[in-house]
Amino acid sequence: MPSPARATRAIARTRSVKIATYNVNGVNGRLDVLLRWLEEASPDVVCLQELKAPDPKFPVKAIEAAGYGGDLARPEELERRGDPRQRQGADADAQGPSR
Repeated sequence: MPSPARATRAIARTRSVKIATYNVNGVNGRLDVLLRWLEEASPDVVCLQELKAPDPKFPVKAIEAAGYGGDLARPEELERRGDPRQRQGADADAQGPSR
């Protein structure tokens, strides 16, 4: 993963950030499609919604190998964190690619 300062400089140079969401229910059955899409679309930030795979079965290592990392959170965990629109200056819950 790049340092936050390096990532900030990269974003400042391009002045745009590509954010994508993907409802990928059944991620393990569609992992090849997801990884191909990540390579082709190359979003800076991606938010994945997965309802079927329990946390231990979520393919974190494959997604990290594609250059993405982040935070797994269930809806009840997000409720405890609070509405992100209400949190000023909060850290992001997901990170973009480490390319």
